Amino acid sequence: LLFLFGVLARRLCQRRRARAPTANASRMAVETPRSGVVWLFQSKGGNGWYDFNAHACGQLEESFSKGMQSVELDIRGSRYQIRFDEMRQVCLDDPHKKRRVWRREVLNLTRPASGQLPPLLAEADKPQARLQCGSEVVEILQRFFNWREVPWSQDRRHRAGAEGVPKGYRVLSVVRLWDSQRWKEFCQARGEIAAATSSDNCRKVEAATSVLEPCFLEEGDKLDAQCNERYLFHGSTVVKDIVDKNFDPSKSKESSRLLLGGQKSYFTEFAGKADEYAGGGNGKLEMLLCRVVLGKQWCTSAPGLSEAEKADLDSKLRDKQFHSAVAFRSRTTQLSEFAVADPCLIYPEFWITYSRVE
Repeated sequence: LLFLFGVLARRLCQRRRARAPTANASRMAVETPRSGVVWLFQSKGGNGWYDFNAHACGQLEESFSKGMQSVELDIRGSRYQIRFDEMRQVCLDDPHKKRRVWRREVLNLTRPASGQLPPLLAEADKPQARLQCGSEVVEILQRFFNWREVPWSQDRRHRAGAEGVPKGYRVLSVVRLWDSQRWKEFCQARGEIAAATSSDNCRKVEAATSVLEPCFLEEGDKLDAQCNERYLFHGSTVVKDIVDKNFDPSKSKESSRLLLGGQKSYFTEFAGKADEYAGGGNGKLEMLLCRVVLGKQWCTSAPGLSEAEKADLDSKLRDKQFHSAVAFRSRTTQLSEFAVADPCLIYPEFWITYSRVE
């Protein structure tokens, strides 16, 4: 009985400390993590990432930099072990509770100088235009391309027979695209979804590409958070056809080969993942950075869906019960994939030409 009383007393003290942080803990919470790095943990269900507080980030980065195999932290009254070799956190009070962790470099990107980024809406009087971006825009995207090492996946083997991933990427050129008719259709679809959604029925989507928004968006032209408009990458062997004729989800691969089924266009927040599907010639590859309205999302972290489940998802997207589907690959790359069936919810804005550094 004394032993049980001691255990309960320690748990109670831990919870009180978690609920009523000291003045020192409050001060630590606003400190900047070391070395321009933040640490994140996977959300429950595996559909996103959340930041550790700044104090925990500092402890994790210090332990990681020292080459330690793991470190233990008190988080909200529970004791966790963060294992750096697995990049996983384990609750020591309940070892079945495990989540992935991610060490992410903080990108400090600045808006390109005047003339480096041709204004998109300045071409509104023209039906179409292709605007060459300057070297500062190329540098911004190159830093983002090489921001995170993308884990190897089966998709890379299936498409290119590769057993590894490139060491990095070199962005060669960036073209900003204008198409007045496509933009009009996109804005109309975006407005309809924004009017029909709210914070109660539309979960907010966090994407790593949010760091690009201050660099590329003009005054009065912001991505609409109400309808989950985000910048996302799309890799394809037919980029020119997409630019000329728009996305055509009906030409996607057969349903059995795709995680969320066919008849959809797929996107990712990381260029290294989109690179798996990119095509080109003479050592040059192409991909698109698009504005995508995700609206209300259907989410899953399952490793795969049956054909019946894919058909049910198709029906829900057609009936507008959901506007997009999000799959978090928790067992492989730890990356989210976004799928959209309606091409009006996509506006390809940047045409990127790049090469791989092997």
